[in-house]
Amino acid sequence: MKIKVLLVTSFLVNAGLLAAFLLSRPTPPAPLAEPSAPAETVSAPRAVTLTSRQTRTVETVVTNEFQWASVESPDYRAYIANLRAIACPEETVRDIIIADVSKLFASRVAALYPSPKDFKFWKVEDRANRTEERAREQKRRALDKEKGELIKELLGVDYETETARWDGRPDEDDWRTGFLSEEKQAQLKTLQDKFRELERAARSEADGGGNSPEARAKFAALRAQRESEMAQLLGPQEYEEYQLRNSWTARNMRENLASFTPSEEEFRQVFQLRKTFDEQFGFTRGGGDDAAREQRRLAQQQLDEQVKATLGEQRWHDYQLAQDERFRDLNEFTERNQLPRSTAESVYDMRRVAEEARKKVEADQTIAADLRTATLAALAEETRRSVSAALGEEAWKDYQRRDARWINNLARVEQQGQGERGGGRGDGERPRR
Repeated sequence: MKIKVLLVTSFLVNAGLLAAFLLSRPTPPAPLAEPSAPAETVSAPRAVTLTSRQTRTVETVVTNEFQWASVESPDYRAYIANLRAIACPEETVRDIIIADVSKLFASRVAALYPSPKDFKFWKVEDRANRTEERAREQKRRALDKEKGELIKELLGVDYETETARWDGRPDEDDWRTGFLSEEKQAQLKTLQDKFRELERAARSEADGGGNSPEARAKFAALRAQRESEMAQLLGPQEYEEYQLRNSWTARNMRENLASFTPSEEEFRQVFQLRKTFDEQFGFTRGGGDDAAREQRRLAQQQLDEQVKATLGEQRWHDYQLAQDERFRDLNEFTERNQLPRSTAESVYDMRRVAEEARKKVEADQTIAADLRTATLAALAEETRRSVSAALGEEAWKDYQRRDARWINNLARVEQQGQGERGGGRGDGERPRR
């Protein structure tokens, strides 16, 4: 509402200046032989269409003075035509119409929700309540879709893109699809919206919240169908560019290769190798029978060999470090404390060697219990001194507060027969990816 008021006020000021200019011009004398004609009365048309606005019909007298009522119309198409007829800038036309349409739909959305005065504080979040909320959200999404389609029909622009421009922020999808033409972006958005609705419908119909094998199979089939239609729409080259920006493989690489900092060419090369692997094994980590796990292990080994051959020895070393969450945490810590990468690698090697030594001590059943305890305590203390020296006094204080729990875990003695919990990781540590 505020946006519309500002726009209309600005427009009226300019229109007033224009009217003043017109009135200041000399008016040619009327011919003496012809009497002056009476003022013409023009009624704004009524329209009962999809684009009808909630306004009243206004009787307008045409004079030399500008009247906003002579432009405004209860029919959006006529309203837009009138604005353009008086040379209103196209951007202002869009702003006025979008603000008006948004206000119209806001009242319809508000009608979906109960009044705050009617809030029943004693009502629990039971199945009926959740079902009602899902139905309400479905209706709200339908209204959002209707609003977007109406604005697209009237103005030929995307509603979300235009409102993002109002806020001064980039469209969230620009970096995902900005390399495509506007026509392709619109077609892709339509396709994605279609499958988003299909997945919502499938999830609402599925038992157990969509976690059953049947539901997962249905979702997988929908994703495969979506990717197939997307590839057909975009073509091989544009589809690859889309995958580099949006696929699970690409997002995973951007998240977990921070310390590797690949070049564009390295990213593209590794992406092609990893995407082939992920398409077959990406969602089966640790799952399946022994044969399936062995197949995955062999495929992972082949992937590693291919990446190593592609990157070369040194970059493969950097790539391997980036795969280990222990190193990623250390690298992030040293960067935060303005320490060189070599410090992160040094502390990482200390951790790796110390944890391997602890495993050997735990596995040696010939060591007496008291000697095992003393050996592990000494290992932890020696590691603590080495890491402290590598980091320096100030960084070591910070590290103790944040990330040094693994050093204390070196001294932990397992119960006989309990085995190594978590593959040598201490309680509370995150699993390695």
